[in-house]
Amino acid sequence: MSATTKVLTREELHGLVWTRPFVKLGRELGFTYLEFINVCSDLNIPRPAGNYWYRKERGIAEERTPLPAPLPGMRTEIEINPDRFPIETPPVDSAPVDKSSESQKVEHAVPEGSQPTAAKVSKVEKVAVETPASGGTNDSKESKAANQPERPADVEYTREQLYEAIWSSSCVKLAATLGISDVALAKTCRRLGIPRPRPGYWAKIEAGAKPKREPLPSAKQNENHTVIFCVAENIARREEWAAKNILTADRARRAEIVELPPEGSEKHPIVERHERALEKAKRGELGFVTVRGRNLFLCDMSVALAPKLGRALQAVICELEDRDFGFEPGINEFDGLQIVRDDDQASLRWSEEKLVLEREPTQEDKKKPSWTWQLHETKPSGKLAIEVNALGLKGKRKWTESDEWPLEKVLGVVVEKVEAIFRGFEDKRNREVEWEKQRQEEAKREAERKAVEAEKQAREEKARKERERINRHEAKLEKIAEQRSDNLANAAQEWIEMQGILAYVQFCEERWRREGGGTLSKEQTDWLSWARGSAAKMEPKGYPNPPLDGGFDANAVPVGGPYPETRKWESDEPEETKPPEIKPPAYSPPPPEPFPYWHLHRHH
Repeated sequence: MSATTKVLTREELHGLVWTRPFVKLGRELGFTYLEFINVCSDLNIPRPAGNYWYRKERGIAEERTPLPAPLPGMRTEIEINPDRFPIETPPVDSAPVDKSSESQKVEHAVPEGSQPTAAKVSKVEKVAVETPASGGTNDSKESKAANQPERPADVEYTREQLYEAIWSSSCVKLAATLGISDVALAKTCRRLGIPRPRPGYWAKIEAGAKPKREPLPSAKQNENHTVIFCVAENIARREEWAAKNILTADRARRAEIVELPPEGSEKHPIVERHERALEKAKRGELGFVTVRGRNLFLCDMSVALAPKLGRALQAVICELEDRDFGFEPGINEFDGLQIVRDDDQASLRWSEEKLVLEREPTQEDKKKPSWTWQLHETKPSGKLAIEVNALGLKGKRKWTESDEWPLEKVLGVVVEKVEAIFRGFEDKRNREVEWEKQRQEEAKREAERKAVEAEKQAREEKARKERERINRHEAKLEKIAEQRSDNLANAAQEWIEMQGILAYVQFCEERWRREGGGTLSKEQTDWLSWARGSAAKMEPKGYPNPPLDGGFDANAVPVGGPYPETRKWESDEPEETKPPEIKPPAYSPPPPEPFPYWHLHRHH
């Protein structure tokens, strides 16, 4: 045995069941209400009847039922987590066991031909405990599962295998084996492009016909070839959801009976309040009375049904109080008395079913027009109907007593419905908390994603600006180097032109001297002076200046400057100016002449 578990014997659990309300004890031991009922049923532990704790508070409760002897093969102890079991175990009931009553109970609990098996109940296995079947056996879910094939945890289908399966069994049956709904299975087939049998296909099969299958088309690009169904997880999730949120038809049939209190027993103040209101209410045409108020449930019934209503109210109110429910007045008389637990609330409506009878027309009726005949008669049925109302309630909400459903069973179903409603409220809040947590986590992830994206964009923008800055820097240096190279080329070009002119002037002087016998005329001397003066004007002034016109180390210049100074080469030649462009005037046609209307009136 693990150090984190504690053994609780059958006798100790019997003593605990009779020391505090059943629902509270189940919570302390770590069981839900239905699970704890199954545990006590499997261990054959008698429980207090309805209204027991209400009667015990007033000192009129009956003695507790003694513990019968264990059945053959029955387990006599369970393992409980001590963290969930801080209470002291009461002394074992030492009252003598009535052998006759014991034999009767054993005979009733074990039908002929059935042998009960040991119920293995623990904190880990408590979800596997199942309510006994209507036949009265105490078989646990383990004994029932022994006769059933074990479901695999996961089932993998190829597209072709799922096609064969969907055409070999109905969609509902196949979905049940996979732990999903037929709608989910249909969506899976649609996603994989698998055709399904049309409505009426299986009816034709049962009738002996052989309808043709629709062939499996070739898979498209987005249609996966395999699919995995998590059967165990699907079944567990659906069972957990059903146990918390809905009151299924099967659970309604297996609901605990709420016994009516004996006539003449002490009444709850709420019951007395309803009886007084019914006595003071004014009767309607059919003898029905309707009462409503902030401290009352809505009631609509005949006066004759008031005693039955009082006993039913007593049973339901005491059972709900044993399950930690309270009662508070509504906001107004239309809301009525509310069943509350924490911040949740629900309400009940009590009514009597009406019988509509049709009679044959009498002789007096036949004397009158047929449209005036009143052949339908409404009478009270004497059957009590109970309706559960709550915010957002879905599914069946009204039950009426009948031969198949006696009032005690209807009350049990109503109590279970109320319990399921409040479990649904709690589960909804838990889901909303989880959804809010997921939304916050998603918002946090989105904020982080945006922050990372913004940081990335900021880095990219900074890098872009830095690249532009470096490009401008390199372009500036390149422009300076190009300008200095152009200045050098311009200076060299002008110097070459000046040297050519001077050489030509020297050539002219030498030729003239040879032709004139070594002497020059005045005109020749003046021309030579003018030519040399013109050539001297072409010499670059102040060029070169090494700091301004020489090379430089581009790597030594920091990005953004300061940049080396340079100068623009100014040529002595005047810049060519383009003549202003003269646009011709735009042609505008003359306005059309008016139509000569006088031609129309000329006389021929």
